[in-house]
Amino acid sequence: MKNVYVIDLFCGMGGFSEGARQAGAKVILAIDNWKQALDVHKQNHPVTEHWDLTLGGDVSEFCNKLNIFIEDNVPKGKHLHIHGSPPCQNLCLANAHRDEKKGEVLIDWYIDVVKRTNHTNTWSMEQVRCSYTKELLKIHGGYLVEMRKFGVHNDRKRIFLGNFNDFTRETNYSEPYTLFQVLELCGEMVPEGFEQTGGGRFKVNGKYNGKYRSKDIKSLSSTVTGQFPRLHKKDTNTFKTLPLNVFSYLQTFPPGYIDNNHKKGEGRQMIGNSIPPQISKL
Repeated sequence: MKNVYVIDLFCGMGGFSEGARQAGAKVILAIDNWKQALDVHKQNHPVTEHWDLTLGGDVSEFCNKLNIFIEDNVPKGKHLHIHGSPPCQNLCLANAHRDEKKGEVLIDWYIDVVKRTNHTNTWSMEQVRCSYTKELLKIHGGYLVEMRKFGVHNDRKRIFLGNFNDFTRETNYSEPYTLFQVLELCGEMVPEGFEQTGGGRFKVNGKYNGKYRSKDIKSLSSTVTGQFPRLHKKDTNTFKTLPLNVFSYLQTFPPGYIDNNHKKGEGRQMIGNSIPPQISKL
């Protein structure tokens, strides 16, 4: 990705940006309205320009501003890649109060931005699997990515739309670590009796039934979210929340990317909402 210039919309704390940076790309602009997450992004990407901005408004006005920035910051002939991760809460089946239309509008807005942006060579968008994004795969191209196949230490699957590298090519990535191995690597002791981990919810006839899965900690972690995985003591049905450094490692962020003393719930949400850098590094 050398000589590639990257713009990251809905950037959060910077999972896509960090992977692109590790691959040698130059992340020139990151935009989000989540101030705390944008602050983490700034700390780790100090040379990137940051816009604290709510996305999804007047597309013409935004694209005019974005095109001026591109003209001023992307040298002629250089490769420009635009990435976006519109918030997925309103499309996620686990959210009983989701507003799917609201989620779809932001996706359409982002795709419209890509079409109106000057000099874009490649683009990508990351989203949860749902009927709407599956249909968009047929229109725009892309892949359903099982991230464990690329060395990410949890079972997250996401749809990536766009015209980017082929995720179906042969890979030689190491097997992801189990949750127990990650705990060891992070120097975290497993409390007595907490040999299980609680993760995503069970489905019955295609619908979540409110009960959470539990499995041995010596297996691959469930998808990282703002709440899960947790350690689970099955006989007493007691849960323990994992520290931020474990959440961060499961998502393949480098050590110290987010301070382990950061406000815990907010930090877990930032990490859970992020693309693992290992994926965008590809």
